[in-house]
Amino acid sequence: MANTHSIDLEAGSSHYLEAADSASLDIIDDISIEAWIKLETLADGAVGGFMIVTKLNSGDSSYQLSLVEQPNDANNYNRLNFEFRNGANATTGQSNVNTFVPADAGTWFHVAVTADVSASTMIFYVDGVAKTTTYLAQDATDMANVAAPVRIGASHTPPQQFFDGKVDDVRIWADIRTASEIDDNKSTESPAGDNLKAHWKLNNDLLDSSGNLNTLTNPNSAPFVTDVPFVGASGPANLKSFNGLASVSIKSINGLAMASVKSINSLE
Repeated sequence: MANTHSIDLEAGSSHYLEAADSASLDIIDDISIEAWIKLETLADGAVGGFMIVTKLNSGDSSYQLSLVEQPNDANNYNRLNFEFRNGANATTGQSNVNTFVPADAGTWFHVAVTADVSASTMIFYVDGVAKTTTYLAQDATDMANVAAPVRIGASHTPPQQFFDGKVDDVRIWADIRTASEIDDNKSTESPAGDNLKAHWKLNNDLLDSSGNLNTLTNPNSAPFVTDVPFVGASGPANLKSFNGLASVSIKSINGLAMASVKSINSLE
């Protein structure tokens, strides 16, 4: 299936998506989260940054993946931040890590984090490449099962810290994805894995394709758009595009088909 749409979240319109709390989303051990994002404005430290995927309420917290401003940085970097907690929103009982990413509005990039909760270790990936991380805290070795929805583009109750930009193909796993699994599957619509707990393709609908029925709601009517980070395939796929130079390779084992397309400035 082709990737046809993404969701356009406008911070000024308080846009966000929400999936009700469910057993499949009550992850208290190893976790991996992936998403494609495209900023329209840069993260603003004054409002606490942009939330990407969160599961928390005003009193307790499970986890949050966010993009926050890096103050006074000459290289114009933001910080990709992930934290999980064993309960109350406090400075203890949490593990918090970040990595630097270019603050580049208008460009799609794939972000992922994996967390070995019992060891309190985490790894970030940007466009499939592992990044150097800085630990701000490593106090938690378990993650709270908080009675809260999973939100895309906002946090807390009532929602706040709204994301400003486009989001596509969000996945939550109850395991530690390997570097090759993240890189090989970031541009495919149907990743394989038994521990996929939620997969929101956002192809002009709010359905969860993992089979766990975690259908999203869209409280403030964020629009779908046809700006997407990859074309998509139902098996291993690769798509790269740089200023009109594109290379596409698609393989299908069950369909016994193999195709390769290269295009340079529309010449094939």
